[in-house]
Amino acid sequence: MNAVEIKKRIKERKKNIKLVIFLVGEIVEKYRAGSIVQEKKENSYTHIVYEFEFGGFFFRASYNECMVGGNTFTIWDGPQKSGEPVLLFYYQSDMDKDGRVDAFSNNQEWWLQIQDIFMRRHDIAKQERRREDDPDKGARLKAEEAKGLAELQKEAERWKV
Repeated sequence: MNAVEIKKRIKERKKNIKLVIFLVGEIVEKYRAGSIVQEKKENSYTHIVYEFEFGGFFFRASYNECMVGGNTFTIWDGPQKSGEPVLLFYYQSDMDKDGRVDAFSNNQEWWLQIQDIFMRRHDIAKQERRREDDPDKGARLKAEEAKGLAELQKEAERWKV
């Protein structure tokens, strides 16, 4: 690979990671996804860790709000944090200057799925909210469907269908 290709790939990787960081931030802030699994507040230091499942991926965002910063974003391909992450990214205060990729899966499938999630994030968030607002809805719908099917079977029997 020549210098031009290397610069191009670095630029593309930075763009992709910034997109993921934006997505994670938006999901946490705008959609209030996930839960705080760790929180520590002191005089001039705040450390908060969010974890959440969204669109079939498991996300962990660790924010250090202090003079020197220090943020870590980890993504696993799947609804639980198991196995190797597909992305592990750290930056102190400026992504371009001090960002560091500790893991980035070469399997492009996960990246295509993340892009799809980014495009559908508003719809996914609505579905997640509906599921949280009415966790028994699925069971209720299945019960109604079963009742309807039983009635339909009785009618079919009457009509010798």
